[in-house]
Amino acid sequence: MNQVPITISISSIQEDGGLKEASRSEYQGLLHRGPTVTYVRYDDTEGNSNTLRLAPEGVRVYRRGGMQAWQDFRLGEVTGGGLSFDPERHSEMMLRIHTHELVWTASAREGQLALVYDLYTGTSAAEDADPMELTLGRFTLEVAWAVIAS
Repeated sequence: MNQVPITISISSIQEDGGLKEASRSEYQGLLHRGPTVTYVRYDDTEGNSNTLRLAPEGVRVYRRGGMQAWQDFRLGEVTGGGLSFDPERHSEMMLRIHTHELVWTASAREGQLALVYDLYTGTSAAEDADPMELTLGRFTLEVAWAVIAS
């Protein structure tokens, strides 16, 4: 797998009711571009390894480390995800994601991803959802990367 060093900039906004929290982070990572799939990998400050899998059918995000997580994003669809803080006990919180915006572009030297989605525990996005499940809020995520000049 031919991987290229990149810089990654991540901006996120989480909105829940009247609360709004914004953050911005920068990391060093690796880019791999295949014929139809692009991978962006980086380690965050919490010691987690993060992978973005960008494909024509949608985006999948993996997080491995102190927390294990995955989320699927497809424009206009309600998709799944999972979150586990203790993988040895196989305890997992199921997630549902309703993706409102999904745009990604990538060239040989740079790329970007824009996501806007609502995040729910369990099946909360379903019309017949359990009222005990939670809406975790609306998230806006922007990821930009650029190849490090050699």
